[in-house]
Amino acid sequence: IPPETLGNISVRVVDNDVPGITLRAATSSTGSTGPLTHRDVPEGTGFVALITLDAAPLRDVHVVLSSNRSASDPLALQRSQYNLTMTDFTWNRPQKIELKATDDFVDYGAGYSEHFQVTTSSADPFFDGLAAEFTTHTADNDVARIVVLPSETEAKEGKTGYFFVRLGTVPAGDVVLDLTPGGAVDSGTETGTVTLQSSSLTFTPTAWSTPQLVSVHAAEDDRATLATVQASVLVNTSASLTSASEYVAVDSRTVRIVIPDNDFPGVVISPQAVSVLEARPDAGEPYVIALGSEPAADVVVTATVSGNDITVTPSSVTFTAGTADWREGKTFTVFAVDDGPGEPQEEHVVEHTLASDDPMYDLTSGTSPYLTVSSLQMTATVIDRSQSIDETPAPAVVSAKVVETA
Repeated sequence: IPPETLGNISVRVVDNDVPGITLRAATSSTGSTGPLTHRDVPEGTGFVALITLDAAPLRDVHVVLSSNRSASDPLALQRSQYNLTMTDFTWNRPQKIELKATDDFVDYGAGYSEHFQVTTSSADPFFDGLAAEFTTHTADNDVARIVVLPSETEAKEGKTGYFFVRLGTVPAGDVVLDLTPGGAVDSGTETGTVTLQSSSLTFTPTAWSTPQLVSVHAAEDDRATLATVQASVLVNTSASLTSASEYVAVDSRTVRIVIPDNDFPGVVISPQAVSVLEARPDAGEPYVIALGSEPAADVVVTATVSGNDITVTPSSVTFTAGTADWREGKTFTVFAVDDGPGEPQEEHVVEHTLASDDPMYDLTSGTSPYLTVSSLQMTATVIDRSQSIDETPAPAVVSAKVVETA
């Protein structure tokens, strides 16, 4: 077609580019992305905000990230940067701002939220004054609590055991904890007695995580139980002295105190052998019997002999509960029976039986898991009147000192 035959052609170009800001989020661990309108950020975790422009600007675009919390606010998310610049070469390349929730050891209850705004300024009027927004919520992973370490400790009778106490979070003010000794934790367990070196502990916002030592002294007694003995220490908040409101109603903690028994049931006979003379039937030989521990009830000890060659008086003795006679002992006396000359020297066994409402010292059934028959026996040797007895007094011991003289 000859040029002179062509008319004017009008071309209208429709722009399909719209200035705007797109926000997406990426996790630090997986790198996966998604639209950023709201993000849950548990304490100690974070995410990356990715910012792109929707079209190429003619002039540089300055992007500012701000929120409803100041940078000094302890609840504000930490940010890697607050502003950045995007150009006609980088407008579609995601610009990163890292945000992280501080793991602060403070109990804020239900958590806290933050509202973010992304705004722009530019000499390009199409990219000046753009805005986008998103919100975050940080779930608090800190719970006000009393921490005891360990929850069970041992204190032997007459000795001291230990445990430590600290707080689980930074308190808003001073926290005073009361320490109260108590009975056994487990049902059916005998209760021991403990005393505490201190009746309270004080923690402050600057000294809350350092464990404080608690000393527990177990009382000494003389009774044998051969069973688990327990006591306890209750650790709870003194509401009237505590200014940190989050600690006023926290759960108390109970520390179990195990008290090993250092007393054992037993019978002590001294001496364990005596000799008696038929020639002197009125001259008896004494021996003492004592118990190894304080009985919980009266203990009746009965002495028995076989045959007619010796007698024992008294036939029985009683150890009274609640007194010291178990330790001091009771005396029996063995007498020989003069049945005439001509018999050889003989040995006889004096046996003892025990009866008591204290199972540790009860042998009415004939057996005991705590006492042996041999421990309840004493030997008496009878010397016949026909046997000669050397009654010559032992020679006196004379000491002399020789001194040389010139």
